[in-house]
Amino acid sequence: MAKPETRTLQASQALPTSKHPGGRPTQYRDSIGALICARIAEGETLSAICRTPGLPARQTVHKWRRGNSQFDDDYCRARADQASFWADEIVEISDDTAMDTIQTVDKKGNSVEIPNHANVQRDRLRINTRQWVMAKTSSRYADKVAHDHAGSVEHRHTVQLSDRERMRRLATFIVTDELQNGALIDLQPDAVSISEPMTDEPASTSHAKPSPADIVSGNK
Repeated sequence: MAKPETRTLQASQALPTSKHPGGRPTQYRDSIGALICARIAEGETLSAICRTPGLPARQTVHKWRRGNSQFDDDYCRARADQASFWADEIVEISDDTAMDTIQTVDKKGNSVEIPNHANVQRDRLRINTRQWVMAKTSSRYADKVAHDHAGSVEHRHTVQLSDRERMRRLATFIVTDELQNGALIDLQPDAVSISEPMTDEPASTSHAKPSPADIVSGNK
């Protein structure tokens, strides 16, 4: 990456010879737009670029983007190149171990090498910041979340019955079962008696009937 002094010189060469009364250009020029995009592609932020003497303010750059479709396209491509530049920079920062340790003297006066935690934390911050900005500004580096839904859901509904309701359902089941089998029900004031059917034919079993336990528990 070029030094700041070199960029300032390049910016000065790209500007018109006559100074703008306000010190910053407000009218778009291809040379200024190209310089801004080139510096963005080299990893610089727009804020840092606009602090260069002779270059427009941030608001002016965004105004140019809204009024000039070609410059806006160039600016977007420069942002994509900037993300690629930062991706390479992340690898370089991760591989650079030059300042990961420092030399010091222990209690016995021996020269020892200890981890430089401050430098490691600083590099981690630099990497995390670049990753965050890249994920927010470039779809290429955005975090992708895949959702895969498979399988089935089984739902069983159970009704909580009172003791009285359970007894009522059990009695209904017994009476209904006896009627279907041809039994005779003799209703007396003090009791209910059920006589066996007057036939030797076995009861039909073509249809499965719920058990008394199912009736009582409420699972039909």
